[in-house]
Amino acid sequence: MAAVVRNPSSINVSNPLLTIVPGDVTSASTVEQSLKGHEIVFCTLGADQRGATTLYSAAARNITKAMNTQGVRRLMFLSNFGVLGETASNVRTLSSVFRAKLLLRATLQDPRRALDEIQKYDWEWMAVRPMRLTDGERTDHYRIAVEGLPKGGTHISRADVAGFMLKQVHSDEYVHKIPAIAY
Repeated sequence: MAAVVRNPSSINVSNPLLTIVPGDVTSASTVEQSLKGHEIVFCTLGADQRGATTLYSAAARNITKAMNTQGVRRLMFLSNFGVLGETASNVRTLSSVFRAKLLLRATLQDPRRALDEIQKYDWEWMAVRPMRLTDGERTDHYRIAVEGLPKGGTHISRADVAGFMLKQVHSDEYVHKIPAIAY
């Protein structure tokens, strides 16, 4: 297992099976090298700022190109709620959707471009659209909506998003889909 990270000192996990690779997903050569010998890619980017960016689409282009070159056939991509123009499913989600559309419009354009890039390929891809991320515990109790947003969902822990993505390693249930996830 290899994890490409901009700041290796930010990783506080120790596992003999994990290799930390200092690098940047916007570097095609770094991505190409890091995929050698692997069967699956997890892309869990997070931008440090709000506003227009090209981080997600650049990463998607580099990852998909490297996957094709290296013969990697499965991608798990962390996206954002709001990238598909979702509408509120009820009063509880109304505030989250309104804020996303108002405050994150420029921020959400690039993850949308990344999804457009990923969807060009027929190998096994899945992108997850979590609601607002928290630092809570993993519960494995959440709701999933393939279309729209989970009714009443406003947030989810990073731990539960990670658990959901890990479950997809051996499941085809959400291949070629972009499910939303929330409590």
